[in-house]
Amino acid sequence: MVCLAAISLFAGGSPGIRPRANPADYPSHYAVSDFAIGATMIPPAEVKKMFITDLNAAGYLVVEVGIFPLNNREVDLSPADFSL
Repeated sequence: MVCLAAISLFAGGSPGIRPRANPADYPSHYAVSDFAIGATMIPPAEVKKMFITDLNAAGYLVVEVGIFPLNNREVDLSPADFSL
C-alpha cells in the first residue's frame, strides 16, 4: 500500500510544519496562474521522528507540500485535495 500524504493532514491536530519561504525552495515545484506548489519526500528516518505510528512499516510515503497563493488570490484546499 502506498499513499501520498501531506504532513499537516496527518499531524493529529497540530498545525503541521512551517512551509519553506517559497516554492523554489522545494526540490519539486510548479506554478499556475492562481498558486504555486512545492513538494519534497520526507526521508523514512525523519518520518519516524514526526509520527507516533510507523508509517514507513505501513507502506506510506510522506510528502511535505507547500501551497503558495499568487497575485493576492485565495486558494481553497481540503484534505481530499491530497488524496490519491
